[in-house]
Amino acid sequence: MSSSLAIALCISLLGGKGAAPLPSETATLHWDHKAEAVQREERWSLSPQGLSKTLSRVKAADPAMTFIPPDARREGEWYVQTPQDPPIAQLVLPASDHVATATLCSGKRCAPLRSWLTRAGQGKNAEAPKPAKGEPIRRSTLLPVVLYPCSRQ
Repeated sequence: MSSSLAIALCISLLGGKGAAPLPSETATLHWDHKAEAVQREERWSLSPQGLSKTLSRVKAADPAMTFIPPDARREGEWYVQTPQDPPIAQLVLPASDHVATATLCSGKRCAPLRSWLTRAGQGKNAEAPKPAKGEPIRRSTLLPVVLYPCSRQ
């Protein structure tokens, strides 16, 4: 892919050494929030000013129990919003025990969020430690993942 930007969209662990550039200047995050019983999706795009959220979608089992932005429009089962927020320098994605593993799509690839870290040499630090027998995996013990602009190489 050729690009007019001299920057790439990169992913790494918060405070990690090394970054993996994503194949596209856009990324879409998908995740299920167990406590709210909703599916969420956000599309992020890279610009010289930083990262901009260009689309936000919520699919709620019970919309009355979920925060739906007032400017969202209904499209089938989804509530869709086109955010007008200013660009941000980085997107920090903390791990949570209430959120199923997020999926990140960029270019033609969709994969679990933390599997993208393998290309940055951070794969061994990306997964939760093995719990004791009979104990649940605690995602909240994981380092957050960060999306941010970096130099194109």
